[in-house]
Amino acid sequence: MSRIALFLSLLGFIAAASGHDCPSYPASKWSFNPATLQEKLKSRLQLTNVASAFATDSGASPARQNFVDDYIFEKLEKQGVPSAPLASDAEFIRRVTIDLVGRTPAAARVRSFLEDSRPGKREIVIDELLSSSAFSDRWATWFDDLLRNTSNYPEITVAGRNALHEYLRQSIQQGKRYDEMVRDLLSASGSASQGPPNYLLRNHVSGAPSQDFFDDLGANITSTFLGIPTLCISCHSGQHHLEPINAYLSHKTRTDFWEQSAFFARTTVRLLSPDSSDGSAKYEISEAADGYYTSEIAGYPGQRPLRSGGPYLPHYLFTGEAAQGENLRSEYARILTSDFQFARNIANRIWAHFMGIGIVDPPDGFDLANYETQASHPELLDRLAQDFIDTGFNLRHLMRRITSSSAYQLSAGYPGNWQEPYSRLFARKLTRRLEAEEIHDSIVQATEAGGTYDVAGFLEPVRWAMQLPDTNEPHNSPAQAFMDLLGRGNRTYKPRDSDSSILAGLSLMNDPFVKSRTTFQTDTGLARLQALPDDEVVEEVFLRTLSRPPTAEEKRVAIVHMSEDRIAGLEDLQWALINRPEFILNH
Repeated sequence: MSRIALFLSLLGFIAAASGHDCPSYPASKWSFNPATLQEKLKSRLQLTNVASAFATDSGASPARQNFVDDYIFEKLEKQGVPSAPLASDAEFIRRVTIDLVGRTPAAARVRSFLEDSRPGKREIVIDELLSSSAFSDRWATWFDDLLRNTSNYPEITVAGRNALHEYLRQSIQQGKRYDEMVRDLLSASGSASQGPPNYLLRNHVSGAPSQDFFDDLGANITSTFLGIPTLCISCHSGQHHLEPINAYLSHKTRTDFWEQSAFFARTTVRLLSPDSSDGSAKYEISEAADGYYTSEIAGYPGQRPLRSGGPYLPHYLFTGEAAQGENLRSEYARILTSDFQFARNIANRIWAHFMGIGIVDPPDGFDLANYETQASHPELLDRLAQDFIDTGFNLRHLMRRITSSSAYQLSAGYPGNWQEPYSRLFARKLTRRLEAEEIHDSIVQATEAGGTYDVAGFLEPVRWAMQLPDTNEPHNSPAQAFMDLLGRGNRTYKPRDSDSSILAGLSLMNDPFVKSRTTFQTDTGLARLQALPDDEVVEEVFLRTLSRPPTAEEKRVAIVHMSEDRIAGLEDLQWALINRPEFILNH
């Protein structure tokens, strides 16, 4: 039996193939563009339909575990929509491990979990994952993505990128309050080598008007930390432009936006040294003693339409609150992190990570004028936000609240007639394709093979892709090329893309990264299986690759194939399982 024949035998199914525009911010780039949303919905439904073929459930009806379930199941009952049953133990441990630490669980942990008869074992594994070092690595990468931390920006050095990444990782590891993290980022002063100043520096472009720097800061901050896309009103007022897109912002003007940008009018960027080859920090951020947002520009006018009026004093765009102290960025950080929308935004972003889509989706498209109808479960999102505030802006608590709910633990399979509107009701687990780093790390976990990577500016090499500070690392390596083909993005102009593609499929079949880890070598996990009986070998490979035991038919097919040539058969089995849709989907 050939490798392809084995693959097809184990597959068991065949997936379905998968007016007035702002010139600086065209509709094609909006995450909330209707065409973009429709395409993402189509892709998500295709993946969910594929996953239903191998999804398993426990046979148990979901019991309410916390207030998340109260809101989700009450709405399902009110609309007469049945939910999926709870996922099986095997499906749950794989899902929650990928979601919390960015890779599949080790075979030994799967085996011990499946054998554990304690009623609270799911909560035990959640707490175990939340306290692991891999959790800090994974969520540092998540925040690196959110903040777009990369040395690809002209003003960001390798040292600065690494410093911000390490700040994020240490903050997560130490359980720093989320509002404190954001205040650190927004009020940062000092050298870029200290970490937080690099978030501000990302928006700075040498030679551009200082007002563009202030405006870009304001727009990026509201999008990132409030989920509200204010970039449009940095160029034109909202009236006659934004009514179909964002009713709240359609009532805002450029003057309103400039008053918010005025919080950054005292922010000064100073060059410390010329460009250097060692990647050292070149800039420092400071706060001047005085200064206002003016419309006067000397020299290059920038890419925005001409400004007028002023000088403008700082007022918060969403409440009109004025600065009360002299350090304007510190004042802005205080006001922003006290805004309820600040907590609501991060609760929604983390919900989207775990549940497939946000309660407001996309997460950076909040329309505050239409929130009650825009959100699928506005009362739930508000409750999550208030709970987050009440527990001291504790990220782990928020994640525990969601992952310990039955709503999160539903099966990807659905026993009834599935309809698309049920997605917004969260009637089943919505499937997503693993991100590039998750696929890399899950292959390393499954094969127990893989060396280490040298990272520019790191004193020690790293093993996992989730430990890398940037999407351009490990530089010029097969692993970097492999992850790029899987839609890793670059945190600048190329967004992360986890949709299925022909190139992604071919890379999983033929890429040197995969081939080298599915080849029998004395130092790989494959070689360590050689001494086991055939049935134990097959079970071990399934557990560490798919996080479940093989079915009787899968075991029979694999053993027959291995009987022809044991080493080649073992290599083929590992390769075939990595290339199953079941492996690259979180279901």
